[in-house]
Amino acid sequence: ASAPFDARSADIVVRSVDHVDFLMYRSVLVLVSTMFQNMFNFPQPTTLSAEDIHPDSGLPLVCVTEDSQTLDRLFRMCCLIYDPEPLDLAEIVSMLEAATKYGMERALVQASGTLHLALAREPPARIYTIACRFMLESVARAAAVASTKCDKLDYIPEMDHVSAGALHRLLQFRRSKAAEPDAEFTFCEPQAETFSESAVDDAEHIRTGSSVIFHPFSHPSADLVLESSDGVEFYVHQFTMSMASDVLANMILLARADNVSQDGRLVLSLADDSRTLLRVLQFCYPMADPEIEDMAAGCTFLEAAIKYRVERAVAYALGKWTEQIEAQPFRAYFIAMRYQLIEDQVAQEATIHAIGKTHDPYVREMEDVPAHIYRRFFEYR
Repeated sequence: ASAPFDARSADIVVRSVDHVDFLMYRSVLVLVSTMFQNMFNFPQPTTLSAEDIHPDSGLPLVCVTEDSQTLDRLFRMCCLIYDPEPLDLAEIVSMLEAATKYGMERALVQASGTLHLALAREPPARIYTIACRFMLESVARAAAVASTKCDKLDYIPEMDHVSAGALHRLLQFRRSKAAEPDAEFTFCEPQAETFSESAVDDAEHIRTGSSVIFHPFSHPSADLVLESSDGVEFYVHQFTMSMASDVLANMILLARADNVSQDGRLVLSLADDSRTLLRVLQFCYPMADPEIEDMAAGCTFLEAAIKYRVERAVAYALGKWTEQIEAQPFRAYFIAMRYQLIEDQVAQEATIHAIGKTHDPYVREMEDVPAHIYRRFFEYR
């Protein structure tokens, strides 16, 4: 690399993907990058392998995936050597990606400022999508305001990198005809939602002061304990679980020998809460179908049913989702798109029910799918 990244007194070499070597100082990298700080704080081997040693200098070698142009600008920003030449949007995105990856706050702030300045020459929609992608709220706000000067907002490929929710918030602001967004309004992520107090976790109803719950999930003959994320233990049978779910069957086979309780039962800790897990397990035993009180609970239940491949539970969850198309077409559409369970015919049915709406309401499932899914909704209309 060119000066100042060619100093002979350097104590580490950073090699770009196009094989340009930057001679750096550990102390500098630790100061400007949280990733390098964590890496160097991790215990290092006493002897480095040949591929981790720079062949010419004998210094430790770190190979990265960024090209030399990106690294040169990144290191100059961090070391306050000089401001780089004007960057095009592709170069700004590369800088933001690298600065985010390596935890380089100084470079991130400077690249953010460069993106803001690009509003003078680039379409506001492009700046907005890049700002939302990297959670640069101030830049996103400025771009959203600038977009109101454009009569039409065309869909651009960069929108594939942001959520449908980010696109919805931009459209919502444009429809408002306001000169500036409200102080509490955010573009990069949704405002904090207030959930109904009536949505009580079923786990409160199945606890008994300990982790034991009702039959058949407390039977003494159980040889497997499924522990939910909120600490409720379901006493079940390995054979029954293996027959109902090939995913659980594989987890049982791969379970470590030390995952055994004091009474000799195998224990599997799962990422699902007790309410969701209870509903899935009801389809593994001959029990009545569970109640699904709202679409949010149904969405979580559907995700778990698909994850564990419990076919009866999946079919039931899909049936409940279909019932909601007419009442909540927007949520039904985005939930289905999130789980890739939708066909054109069903998507068109959801949009038909939404035609009479004066505007598209925000639904939190918009945050789980890219903006092109929202665009597809427009096309169905």
